[in-house]
Amino acid sequence: MVDRLFAASYPIVRASGAPAHSQIEQWFIEMITAGELAAGDRLPREQDLAAVFGVSRMTLRQALSGL
Repeated sequence: MVDRLFAASYPIVRASGAPAHSQIEQWFIEMITAGELAAGDRLPREQDLAAVFGVSRMTLRQALSGL
């Protein structure tokens, strides 16, 4: 199930004024709330996730640490 979630790129809306890490964090919260992600689900590698979201690994880490 998790692989399906990350199969397509997630669009970060840079013009929205919201930081990229906040948008990624919100996306994860929505996926958890919707039951698409659950405790124990394995996420793709950090570098792969960063590529999917089009951000640096540091930005991705910032988003994940907010969870």
